[in-house]
Amino acid sequence: MTPGSTDGVGTNARFNSPNFIEASAITPGLLYVSDTYNSVVRRVPVGGATTTLGLGAGWSHTTGISVSANDTIYVSSFHGQVIRLLPSNTWSLLTTFVVTPICNAFFSYDSIVCAEQDRSRI
Repeated sequence: MTPGSTDGVGTNARFNSPNFIEASAITPGLLYVSDTYNSVVRRVPVGGATTTLGLGAGWSHTTGISVSANDTIYVSSFHGQVIRLLPSNTWSLLTTFVVTPICNAFFSYDSIVCAEQDRSRI
């Protein structure tokens, strides 16, 4: 399959290095995908059209993604050294946290856990 950045239903949607997938805590059958080389998060409902959630200017290489119990999305940037928080159902309001280089972030029990690849630590 050819990489791309096209929204669409089923195999009509194109990704460029999808890395992590998280399920919605609220909506059954809804997935969020970190589309690494497109530097975006993709919203993928079962049987529906894939849509792109932009992460703002300066975002580079989406890596880790996690979804909290209220569907707030936490996503980390491989090159940008930040974690961005996208509140559920608003997805245009971004909160940015500066982190160390190469952090794959995960949300767990109301905390952000960061795996630092370059320093081999959590």
